[in-house]
Amino acid sequence: MIREHINPSRLYLLMGAIMLSIFMAALDQTIVATALPDILKSLGGFNLLTWVYASYILTSTIVILIAGRLSDIYGRKILYLIGIAIFVLGSILSGLSGSILQLIIFRAIQGIGAGAMTSIAFASVGDLFTPRERGKWQGLFSSMFAIASVVGPLIGGYLTEHVSWHWIFYINVPIGIVAFLLIANEYPHIVIHKDESVDYLGITLFTILTTALVSAFIFGGTTFAWNSFQEIGLFALFVIFLTVFIISQIKRVHPLLPTYLFSDKNFVIVIVLAFISSFAMYGAIVFLPIYFQYIRGLSPTISGLYLTPMTIGIVIASITSGIIMSKTGKYKFMLYIGIVVASVGIYMLSHITVSSGMLGTVVSMLITGLGLGIFFPVLNIVAQNAFPVAQIGVVTGTLQLFRTIASAIGLSIMGSFMNNFFISALVKNKPSGLPAFLSSAYNGLKNSFSSATGNFSNVNLSGVPAAFHNFVVEITNAVYTSLTSAISHIMLFSSIIIIVSIIFIFFLKEVPLRTTND
Repeated sequence: MIREHINPSRLYLLMGAIMLSIFMAALDQTIVATALPDILKSLGGFNLLTWVYASYILTSTIVILIAGRLSDIYGRKILYLIGIAIFVLGSILSGLSGSILQLIIFRAIQGIGAGAMTSIAFASVGDLFTPRERGKWQGLFSSMFAIASVVGPLIGGYLTEHVSWHWIFYINVPIGIVAFLLIANEYPHIVIHKDESVDYLGITLFTILTTALVSAFIFGGTTFAWNSFQEIGLFALFVIFLTVFIISQIKRVHPLLPTYLFSDKNFVIVIVLAFISSFAMYGAIVFLPIYFQYIRGLSPTISGLYLTPMTIGIVIASITSGIIMSKTGKYKFMLYIGIVVASVGIYMLSHITVSSGMLGTVVSMLITGLGLGIFFPVLNIVAQNAFPVAQIGVVTGTLQLFRTIASAIGLSIMGSFMNNFFISALVKNKPSGLPAFLSSAYNGLKNSFSSATGNFSNVNLSGVPAAFHNFVVEITNAVYTSLTSAISHIMLFSSIIIIVSIIFIFFLKEVPLRTTND
């Protein structure tokens, strides 16, 4: 056990360094959002906007499993340090980007480092602590993602406004250097002697199938129509390489993704729960800023502040549930509580209207955060508890992989649903008696709405003559009402998805958390 090679008085210093690296990786998923308008003004390339996000998500998703598996073979420390170094290098290069294409490539490099850091960080908890002890640390680690989701846009907005957009990337350099030095100094170098070869074929096949799947959902319904030959080709490519990948993994002695993992019922149930919850959460909560900014007229910075209650709920519940789990060794009852509380919170959010009181919305977000905070850390513990410490890297990487893919799929599908809900509501709420030119502009709204930003393009009502301003007010109210209705439908859909997952918890066997790593 690696814990035996660490000075107990310096254990918290090491854990602080690991949490710092997690925060850094999570931060770069959100910090770019508020800086993007300035980046596009500087670099151009609006048609490649989606790739600034996609390149980071894509490479980090691919690397999560690969890094976890390689760390089982070669040890965590060397892979961890490589991941941090790659991330810092990608950050420097991103800040130096002279074109949008360069930024996309360098963001992909960042994603490689982020995937390695995230995977190995969660696996390190399994190395350093017994399953019974891991609860509070997994809770703290999970809270880093929640904090980054709120702090990221705030930091990005401040640096862009008062310094320059380049510094949203340069800020990672000092943080990364500190994390690198602490990991290098505090993390013990354990040589793992394993007669295992690297599954290069599996890595290649996995890279191709993951790229095809994630790309299909990132660009489906936005860049490409769902029934376009590009989308059909990507899904076909995924199915073909997934089939070949599964066959190769079954036949190989030391596969990238051991198929025996899926023979453990608890592990399979945890994967399903992680997928469903990530699908629902990321697919729904991401649309709240649209409500705050477009419907309530808040700035991106203030909108980010309004998400703070959810973050507070996640942090408090993550830490509390971790402590309870460590003390009692029980976890199944917490999964039930987390699911129910999160579902209630999101269901409450489904009742938002154009004129909803902000206090009620804040309370709903706090309840949602409490539920998610109880639920998410438990899944890592249950998955790791099912296997010996030597396999924790691939186990943790697999769980993180399904979470990441689920969030990408959830965001895409929920975005498509939201568009459909919005168009339907827009038709229903169309004001009567509109002049022909305003009626035409109103009908064009449904073709110009972006569910990713909540904005409308190519529609401008500011030049309408004063005599028609009453109609403009009616159109504006109809749009706000329709958009709010679409968001509330997404919240309702998400609450139903989450509560249905309670069925799978029923079949989960509560295996006592081990007090050793043997």
